[in-house]
Amino acid sequence: MIETRSNIIEINDISDDICEEMLRFIYCNEIKHLDINALDLLYAADKYAIENLKTLCIQSLINTFTYETTAEMLIRANIYNSKLLKDNLLVFIKTYSKEIFATEQWKQLERAQ
Repeated sequence: MIETRSNIIEINDISDDICEEMLRFIYCNEIKHLDINALDLLYAADKYAIENLKTLCIQSLINTFTYETTAEMLIRANIYNSKLLKDNLLVFIKTYSKEIFATEQWKQLERAQ
């Protein structure tokens, strides 16, 4: 592997900002702008199996549900196999089903099924 010889790891599917935040979490146990970067950080945390970062991202996402983001969050809950995210989404959907089902995002999800 090239990484073994050069001590350089190429990461092409995560932005520099998100990579920096992930490394800040690993080395300093802090995150800046989690509210803005939670979804992208969740991808990185899942990819590199950083479970405590993954949990923080999921908790942040739970606090920011909107009618419009529900469909995408449900997809992500399945991709990342997050029971916590999915269970909270289902409660949110049950509470606001009329509003959520009326969104274009939910209609697109239904068409994709």
